Amino acid sequence: TFRFFAAALALSPWLFSASKKAIPSGLESGAWLAAGYIAQAVSLAGGTPSSICSFFASLSCIVCPFFETIFGVRLDRKAWFAAALAIAGAGVLELGGGTMPTPNDFIALLQPVLFGIYLLRTEDAMEKSPKESMEITALQVTAVSILAGAWGLAGAAGAGALDFSQVGNYLQQFVDHPDATAGLVYMGLVPSAFALAIETVVLAKLSSSKTSLLFSTEPVFAAIFGGMFLGENIGANVVVGGLLATSACLVRSLDAKDVKEAYRSATEKLKEATERA
Repeated sequence: TFRFFAAALALSPWLFSASKKAIPSGLESGAWLAAGYIAQAVSLAGGTPSSICSFFASLSCIVCPFFETIFGVRLDRKAWFAAALAIAGAGVLELGGGTMPTPNDFIALLQPVLFGIYLLRTEDAMEKSPKESMEITALQVTAVSILAGAWGLAGAAGAGALDFSQVGNYLQQFVDHPDATAGLVYMGLVPSAFALAIETVVLAKLSSSKTSLLFSTEPVFAAIFGGMFLGENIGANVVVGGLLATSACLVRSLDAKDVKEAYRSATEKLKEATERA
């Protein structure tokens, strides 16, 4: 919850400049995003491994094309093939350990639906207010921080752990553990505020089905940075899964005619250079 409060605070200048037209769509799409994060938090707290939880989140690359089809957007076979590659890549990356599913994993399965709806509604919001990407992001993060905070308070109250007399002690922990506080602030500013702002800007230019493919590359970068900074091993599943996920993005974004033209141009230039030599 703290990370989203930090993100909302960082984006607050744009919150108060949002137009009346952008406010409802920004808050609504933010509510779907909050629901996805809550489902993620509940499943992780219930014992679902982070790798499986992350894999389920990446399934939005299937959900988004499915929703677009329902709403009348015609997608070619290339879109579905790219989605299938993304699923295969994320699966190889995240499930390489071969863990068995648990009943709590069904909560994690809500993620792709909720995140998929969030992407669709954000795309719709950007179509209505194309010049208000930062304002919409600020509204979304504000909605997430409020709903996540309410969920946390409700959970604490249900467990009998809600004690407002201890608020001072809770706040003191941020002072006593500056490294943890800095980490939370970083998570609020970079992976939350900055990343969501970029995502909103992208959705003004790309469809939700294309944008959702980027989710399948998240495990790729997680594995790379894990190897660089945490000394984690990069196994065959990382290489194969990374190639599949990256191929999905290329298949979806590249046009066959453009690829052929680029190949023809490169071949001609190489031939000319060879002749001159």
